[in-house]
Amino acid sequence: MYRIILVIICSCLWKLSFSQARYRLAAESGGHQIIIDTVSTTRDLIKKLETPWEFQFTGKVYYIGYTDLMFAIAHKGDRVVDTLVDYYKTTQSPAAWSGIIYTLHLIGIKGKIAGRHFETFKSQKACKALLSLLHDGVYNTTIIKLLMRDPWLSDVPELINYLSIEKNIEFTWPVVKALIRYHPPHFCIGQSINELAQNYTITNPEYASYHLDDAIFNTATKNSLRLFEDTYPHFIHVEPILFEQVLVGNDRSGSNETVSLIEFMRDHNTGIVDLFSVQSSYTALGSRFVHYLEDDQLYFCSMETAQKRIVDWWSQLDRKEQAFFKNKNYYNRP
Repeated sequence: MYRIILVIICSCLWKLSFSQARYRLAAESGGHQIIIDTVSTTRDLIKKLETPWEFQFTGKVYYIGYTDLMFAIAHKGDRVVDTLVDYYKTTQSPAAWSGIIYTLHLIGIKGKIAGRHFETFKSQKACKALLSLLHDGVYNTTIIKLLMRDPWLSDVPELINYLSIEKNIEFTWPVVKALIRYHPPHFCIGQSINELAQNYTITNPEYASYHLDDAIFNTATKNSLRLFEDTYPHFIHVEPILFEQVLVGNDRSGSNETVSLIEFMRDHNTGIVDLFSVQSSYTALGSRFVHYLEDDQLYFCSMETAQKRIVDWWSQLDRKEQAFFKNKNYYNRP
């Protein structure tokens, strides 16, 4: 009898250690409710991020499989942001670095997944924390892909300031690509092209279909660039160095044998060109090149050239134009 009572008491105490949260992990199957650990200390919870962890399965690339531990930490909100950043700077655990980044993002969205192709980032403190971690360099692709899900115009000055300081292209290219999605007014890369040019078409016998390896994809992409330039020399120009570089980015997309210019741009996320690229850029950076328009001519350029164009563009804005971005905590949709 006493043993039964003891089991009941222990069970009740265990349940008191956790709370049925307001949080739900979004997934293809509908997701599930998250049970939050409300008893463990913040320090103990964060330290657990050093233990190897895996994302929960969501079935969709646009849903992030945050762990229960991330939800437990994020449940504490903005008051834990500084502690997370301090721990990030002192730990030597790659698992913790990655876990902290995703936990900061979860704090930023208040633990709520808004939809498939849009997000509502709410915490300015979490946003600033993620921006500050860009200077570490190593996890820039992860950080910028999280921030660009709901890209605030107010991020733009800090991102461009980072580009003006950091010269390692391995650290900066994700930021350059992401800035296209931020869609600053009168931006210097990734502009829309006219309808006639959108339908310029090439046939590439050595096209890269989906799921081919990086080397084949890289070669096929260069062949397509060369064909576009050779077929439409009056309008399309390709920076020569692109033919010497690795163009495979963080996200790879295949193409058909016959492809239009607008489809090629969409496949590689070279700019904000149509609704499809707006949706794909929600989770994808695309290949390591972009396009820009100048004097009614289209140029495909390297990430180094794009970075320089962005820094120069910003330096040419007057104080009033730069001040426009202050406190603009929202996405400037195309």
